[in-house]
Amino acid sequence: MLKSNLKIVKAMLFNLYRKAAGYPVCINANKADSNQLRKRALLIYLSQPFKFKQSDRRFYLHQNYKQSIQIANILGDLGFIVDVADFRDLRFKPTHYYDILISHRLNLNTLEQHFRRTKLKIYLATGMNPVFQNKYIKDRYRLLEQRRQCSLKQIRLCDTNMSFLKNANAIVMIGNKVIADSWKNGFTKDIYLINNYCFSDIAISPHIISTTTKNNFLYFASSGNVLKGLDWLLEIFPRHPELHLTICGDFLKEDDFLKCYSKELFATRNINPIGWVNLFSNSYKKIIANNTFIIHPSCAEGQPGSVLQCMQAGLIPIVTKNCGIDTEDFGFTLNEDSLEELEKLIKRVTNLSILELQELQQKMLIALKIKFSESAFIVNWTNILTIITKALHD
Repeated sequence: MLKSNLKIVKAMLFNLYRKAAGYPVCINANKADSNQLRKRALLIYLSQPFKFKQSDRRFYLHQNYKQSIQIANILGDLGFIVDVADFRDLRFKPTHYYDILISHRLNLNTLEQHFRRTKLKIYLATGMNPVFQNKYIKDRYRLLEQRRQCSLKQIRLCDTNMSFLKNANAIVMIGNKVIADSWKNGFTKDIYLINNYCFSDIAISPHIISTTTKNNFLYFASSGNVLKGLDWLLEIFPRHPELHLTICGDFLKEDDFLKCYSKELFATRNINPIGWVNLFSNSYKKIIANNTFIIHPSCAEGQPGSVLQCMQAGLIPIVTKNCGIDTEDFGFTLNEDSLEELEKLIKRVTNLSILELQELQQKMLIALKIKFSESAFIVNWTNILTIITKALHD
């Protein structure tokens, strides 16, 4: 508990520092020879990782730290001088003309005028359309209040000003067709899909499924307990003492949620609330070894890297459609977004034999290598940007 509280305080202080000091802007982040290259690209995503050392473990806090650098490198390979600004940096003012702009910000405000002559504008989406995300989150809170008579502060709601889309030539997004469909309302141009990935260099031998672990489930997520569906799990598992739920993540940040679910979290024998866990720690390895399923009943995602990371270690996924992961023949996707249907699915998977679970695990590990790897991410981004930037040469 103390470590989690210290982490929260540290994050708050860092956010205050960033508001005061701003974010770094990386000009010619790919160190290109400006005498050889004439085309210039601007990536508005994450700029801090370009200041990290290659061995910095902050890269493993979230896949998007590495992905920002990987996208910039691909643009460099395609012949662009690449500048990088942070999507949260409201002070940034461009000083160059850009042939291509890739932005994770949906509302550029006064910056729009700087890109009137930019030939290609791409929106980088890492989640669902904010209009749909907000609706689904509000629905979850409304249903929670009906069930528990707890009126909680609604968090993780997004700004729905999407002015950048009006002039965007394409969307490149992390997720599957379910997430892509949320962007099609009013956007008639091309949408390209990219799978997220797990960190292959955090190698853990795949979990060995046994009779002692087959009824054990892991919830592994960041903040946004209601968005992520933790409330559902805390209502389901107390009704099934033969099952076990381990909870990892930032759930301690939400005081009103903790008050509403205090008994389930801290006084239920088959629920183990751990908090934030370092991927490099022995604790993480022990937690993986003691579970068979990674469960993530979120109402709005792009494609959660935490789920993919646990899958790499051998845990079988149980997700909602809005998680954006096609589980195909190696996992379980909730057909109907409801607490009742999730409970039925949980009971069903615990009736599978050890052999059936092992077969699912093997199929999952193969799919990860083919579809959810860093190499696949780089290849797909390269192919997409090659297609899109062809317009600059025509």
